[in-house]
Amino acid sequence: MLHAAGSCIPTWVILVCTVTVCPYYCAASLKKATCIVQDGRADCSHLSLNSIPQDLPGDITVLDMSHNRMTAAPPDSFKRYTGLLHLSISYNSIKTLDEGLCRSLP
Repeated sequence: MLHAAGSCIPTWVILVCTVTVCPYYCAASLKKATCIVQDGRADCSHLSLNSIPQDLPGDITVLDMSHNRMTAAPPDSFKRYTGLLHLSISYNSIKTLDEGLCRSLP
């Protein structure tokens, strides 16, 4: 009987290590799969997107498109976001911005 109880110790050690260590490492490995929209803000950062999503609520005021794979930001991409006040497109591969981009924004 003592032998059976002793064999449970490695299982408990693994369980305790998993419960205490995993929240730190597991949370870091989770990646969001879609834009997060909350309180008029859309966070579409770090999603490897090539273009501005067209399925977000039209009344967003903040759009974070940073850290994606965009190579252009055509003015037409923002037509449906008439209340947009803040746009972040940093850390993309955009070399030039269209002259009409700012005119298409409020």
